[in-house]
Amino acid sequence: MDASSAENLVQYRARRENIIRSFKIKEDIYICPFLGIIEGNKTGCMVHPSAMVNPSMSRWEHPQNFGFYGEGICLVYDCPAKENKLSLDISCLSTLQYSILAGHAQILEVLSILGEKHVIPQEFPAFYSQWLLRNKIPVTSFETPLTIRKENEDQVWESLALFLEKEFYVDYIHRDFPKTARRVRILRRVLFR
Repeated sequence: MDASSAENLVQYRARRENIIRSFKIKEDIYICPFLGIIEGNKTGCMVHPSAMVNPSMSRWEHPQNFGFYGEGICLVYDCPAKENKLSLDISCLSTLQYSILAGHAQILEVLSILGEKHVIPQEFPAFYSQWLLRNKIPVTSFETPLTIRKENEDQVWESLALFLEKEFYVDYIHRDFPKTARRVRILRRVLFR
């Protein structure tokens, strides 16, 4: 991204929004084109002044204003999809697959929590991304009220299984789904094979 002129940034945003538009599931959800991989496997906002991943960005006093939400919303809302330090390998994901997972930061969080203790197969992140896309689950960084306690590994596994329940995405309320316990066993079996 060439940040040396305002025109370049505006054109970059327009090009990325055109690409995103081709795979949007819901028209009324905005997907920010400035979310990206800022170093290694760390995600972040490419125009946020604290990230400064692009040396040319320092010339702009309020670079968030190049984005759809602008500085005002950026200051009051901390997007959970930005600045995730991941404990899993996402190198096999396409840009589309990664952006879908980045829009579901809790799935990345759960996979990353498990990645701190176990080697997560590359198929896990790809599988979740493909499942979300195939089931037309809206991509948004506004997350569910689900609280994930890192120290409770059983709850982490239950959350990972819960994310495969289409009904969960209707109202984002954690209920007992009959398939969840069976999915936990399957997911654990795949991980520990």
